[in-house]
Amino acid sequence: MYSIKNGVLYKDGRPTIGMGAGYYASFHRYKWPVPPDGDRVGEAEKDLAEMREIGFNMIRTSALGDFRWEDGQVKGEFPFAEKLCEIADKNGLSVLLRSQGYSAVMRHKSEDVRILNYNREPIEFQKCFVSDCINHPGVIEDNDALTEFIAKHFSKYKNIVLHLMYNEPGYPYDTGYDFHPESIRAYRKWLVDNGYRTEKEVENLEPPHHRPNRGESEEEWILFHEFKFQAMSRFLCDSGRASDRGNPNTESLTCIMPLPLQEGGTTIGEDIFDMGDGMDIIGVTDYCPYIGLPVYFTYLYSDTLNSAARMNGKHVWAAECNAHTAVTITEWQRETYGLLGSGFKGLLYYQWRADYDNGKGPEIGMFGILHNDRTHSQKYDIIKGTNALVDRVSETLATSDRISSDVGILYSRHANAFFDAHENGWIDPEVAWDAFENFDPGTFVFKYNHNIDYLGMIHRELRQRQIAPNIVRASDLKENKLGIKTLFVPSATGLGAEELDMINEFARNGGYVFSYQPQSRTNGFTLNCHSTLDCDIKREKTIPKNLGRGVMGAIYSYDDVLYATNYKYRFKISSELDKIMYDVLENGRCYTVSFVNVDSFERAEKSCVLSVDASLVSDRAKFHTVTREIEVTGELVGDKMVFKVPEIHTGCFFMIDKK
Repeated sequence: MYSIKNGVLYKDGRPTIGMGAGYYASFHRYKWPVPPDGDRVGEAEKDLAEMREIGFNMIRTSALGDFRWEDGQVKGEFPFAEKLCEIADKNGLSVLLRSQGYSAVMRHKSEDVRILNYNREPIEFQKCFVSDCINHPGVIEDNDALTEFIAKHFSKYKNIVLHLMYNEPGYPYDTGYDFHPESIRAYRKWLVDNGYRTEKEVENLEPPHHRPNRGESEEEWILFHEFKFQAMSRFLCDSGRASDRGNPNTESLTCIMPLPLQEGGTTIGEDIFDMGDGMDIIGVTDYCPYIGLPVYFTYLYSDTLNSAARMNGKHVWAAECNAHTAVTITEWQRETYGLLGSGFKGLLYYQWRADYDNGKGPEIGMFGILHNDRTHSQKYDIIKGTNALVDRVSETLATSDRISSDVGILYSRHANAFFDAHENGWIDPEVAWDAFENFDPGTFVFKYNHNIDYLGMIHRELRQRQIAPNIVRASDLKENKLGIKTLFVPSATGLGAEELDMINEFARNGGYVFSYQPQSRTNGFTLNCHSTLDCDIKREKTIPKNLGRGVMGAIYSYDDVLYATNYKYRFKISSELDKIMYDVLENGRCYTVSFVNVDSFERAEKSCVLSVDASLVSDRAKFHTVTREIEVTGELVGDKMVFKVPEIHTGCFFMIDKK
């Protein structure tokens, strides 16, 4: 009935959007909807039947059970997880199965392989989602063996289409990990292999315990964290490959958080682009709001995810998105329009039924479409209608890809680490951990990092001008698969030498590079003339002479840049409230414009007008919401096809036939 191909779910051969919820999605010993001594199977029969009735087609669950190394191989029993797969199949539900818990170790004592802080103290088990040293050869061997075994063992359940590699994997929040001897050994080898140090220089080298003090070099901090990024990405992508070996008919993903785009992301070690390079699907956690000013970070996250996916011909799934018991009807709708409209191919809400109150769980009663006693949360009544809407347009959404502009913003791990090193030396790691546990936003992950701040600011300004930029690494500019013509550089300061060479080469090949210049009174951009971006570019025909390098101290606005590079809009809206965000998808038949009304006061937008390059579309369109389906006819005005969009409350899918 179900299959998966290149990140797209198929039901009976028809491309469809994956819509579902978590059910026993966690390996945490105190997180479950029904206690171990309760009627778990009987309750699951009721819960999964109701999930089918409300219009879901998938569950996310976990390979709960026992496993061990015995007689030279992995052995295991997973009776409850297997029963859940059977009940799901009976109800016509596909399955995303989380393969690993907090540890996959079988042949070593747990205390010998646990990640260590700089005081050589092991992390408390289940305090982060990857508890073991990922550079330990035994951990790597056991993880690969168990992951392949899980996929092969569960391959008898044909409704399993996806395997999740860990959950929100990353290093602990700013507490100086990992200083396990095997990680130090691997770091020293990495330094030598990549030409940063000689073998003699690394004989007694210790990774940095803290950010550099004033006047000290940031190099060791940058190198150590680049090593950590690469090690985590290698571990996760190798896990995915092991799963694919176990069952070639399924695909693998993990569950990355938005931390790479936040100020403290350097120490966490998650990378969106590496997942695009090495995983079958980019899987993410997404609790970002679609309302008010925070929405600009939400769209930065989705633009980054889609850029990383499209460069590799892949897709994005939300392996976990927000189903907090307090989520409202309008929030649910905005999230659905926003995520699916940005190109996501599956949404797995966390979770179907809130956790049981055992007095010990970390999220008792917090997340669920149902409360733990199976009464409905306030959003319940809209979900069946939302799922019916998605089903109505599912094939179109599943076969459409995001389109974006020819504008890019540079993402640099090197520059992020540079600014992290210089701007956060005052933060004591132990204080930071205490703040994390007590949910103190002042010291938790959100620290200072001007490179990240500038990236977010540039993105916000472009989105306000109705430009959906691509987020790219310098290394992506060589093949330039996304067709970038204009590149915004958040900060040339902090970039690595190789990155600078790649950016300069991009400019020499005809690309425009604008480097952000923060000023006390005027923030703007210089054209290829930062001291480290030294391309000698001449564009007399396309760039006015007064934007050239010869203008001493010239600082240019966003609008100057768009004018100078002759930016052309294909889609553009006008609206009364000016609170509409949108993305555009495309397949062979139509364009889908997903509108989201992000007004903080939830006022309806009654005067939205969409203008589209008339060479792209016909005058036929259809407006889709949970409660309405309206045919709309456009009017040709000059070289634009103009559509008056019906009143937008939370959002809509607006589908325009191609010519």
